[in-house]
Amino acid sequence: MGPAETARPALAPRPWWWAGMAGPVLFTVSWGAESFLVPGTHPWNQSISFLGQGPWGWVQNDNFVVSGLLVLVFVGVLYTESPDGPPELKSLARWQSLAALGMILAGLVRQRSLSGAALASPFGPLTAAGLGHIAGSGLVYLAVVGACGLEGRAAAPWSTLAWRWWSRVTATGLVIGLGLFLASAADGGPSGLWERVVALMASVWMVALVQRMQRVTGGAAPPERTRARGRPA
Repeated sequence: MGPAETARPALAPRPWWWAGMAGPVLFTVSWGAESFLVPGTHPWNQSISFLGQGPWGWVQNDNFVVSGLLVLVFVGVLYTESPDGPPELKSLARWQSLAALGMILAGLVRQRSLSGAALASPFGPLTAAGLGHIAGSGLVYLAVVGACGLEGRAAAPWSTLAWRWWSRVTATGLVIGLGLFLASAADGGPSGLWERVVALMASVWMVALVQRMQRVTGGAAPPERTRARGRPA
């Protein structure tokens, strides 16, 4: 067996990869549809979390939870099926775990004003429940930025120079977008627009990540191995 073959890590079986892509896709499709279909929604200056309020709020709250669970399933499979995988894999799984747990927390705790003491914030008065939701959402974005940073410098089997640069650009774009979101939320600007741009960037990157990993570890041979087999003996 040549070096190209031994370098190929053993990861999760192909049937489980769909969970890592389904979570971000479901989340994006749901908030995208609700942003235009739910009456009274103003996607220009209302954050995605505002979709979790009102009579249709349960849709977005369940979307947070189900999408997070799907990502968590994917992470669990990576942990259990790839004990001998590259070091980057387990670090990436930790970041993905934080993102999944943050989504679940954001879905279980609504961003809303309750009776009792509340703190002023760019998002309106927030009680402990609202702060819990913000903490969950913040954990998601922090985890995706961390995962992008990891992929931007890691030499994983599924990594290329173009992918590392895409990851770096995505991490930078997420940080800038989140800054614009917070700044515009404070002065009544297009905070909803900026958050949707950030959420879309994060989801596209997460789906692309899983596709890359699937291509080289989910059953298809990497290009180096294919070329090695095509050489004459």
